[in-house]
Amino acid sequence: MIFYCVVLYNKKIDEAITIKNLFECNLDNRKIVVFDNSDKLDFREYNSKYYNEKIYCLLQSSDKNVGLSAAYNRILEKLCREFDIENEKQYVCWLDDDTDISPEFLIKQEKAINENYDIIVPKIIGQDGIVYSPNEAGKIKNNLVLNNSNKKISELKFNAINSCLTVKTSIYSNFKFDEHLFLDQVDQLFFDNLRKRRFSYKIVDVTIEQSFSQRGAAIGESYINRFRIRVKDIMQYGRLSPNNNIFYSYLKNILLGFNFFRKTWKLSYIKIGIISIWSYKK
Repeated sequence: MIFYCVVLYNKKIDEAITIKNLFECNLDNRKIVVFDNSDKLDFREYNSKYYNEKIYCLLQSSDKNVGLSAAYNRILEKLCREFDIENEKQYVCWLDDDTDISPEFLIKQEKAINENYDIIVPKIIGQDGIVYSPNEAGKIKNNLVLNNSNKKISELKFNAINSCLTVKTSIYSNFKFDEHLFLDQVDQLFFDNLRKRRFSYKIVDVTIEQSFSQRGAAIGESYINRFRIRVKDIMQYGRLSPNNNIFYSYLKNILLGFNFFRKTWKLSYIKIGIISIWSYKK
């Protein structure tokens, strides 16, 4: 059994690319779980009344965006109540609402599941042509090794983003996402904790294209608010991670601030990066 868990944000269910793609696939032994994290009433009302027999269940936050960690936890709580989460033949596949997944991915994902891997991931490529996931975990910046070679990534450094991440449900039997992380570093912290134990992984030979807002040639005016969330999560990650610390997080925020200043010529990014340490202490 595979649970495809899609987190929606201010989008109608039937307009989400990910769900459209899933509807077109064979869903035998597969269930679609949707968490509506919308904070706009019109989307919430539309989604609450939407029905399609291909969707196993729809969960909704109270009346606001509760963040990615909380959304994942509510989904896992639902699965724990209704299924045997320690079943070694059950998997969760985490999906954004705008991921253009293909039948090829589902076929190769199922093959890897039948081979009993703990973690299954495709290659995630950004709009700039760079393979961002999976990668080797680093202190300040992850090493994007798959752009230069097909070398095997050591379990001690294996890292991946949440998009299309497929995980045995048994791994979550004694795990909870830390809700201090609202949106960013959620996947990074998960793998930091996972690497403390033995696990097997498979990189399936499929490339999924993903559009990253921070990777675009032009950064929109609205990204400044997104950046505030990002630096806050990076500071929290430094406190929570067994492999990192506040010093690295602070340095990363400063470097990110200068990086976005070079892209936008807005000093606000540098200011937000520099003051993140004081904001974190409050």
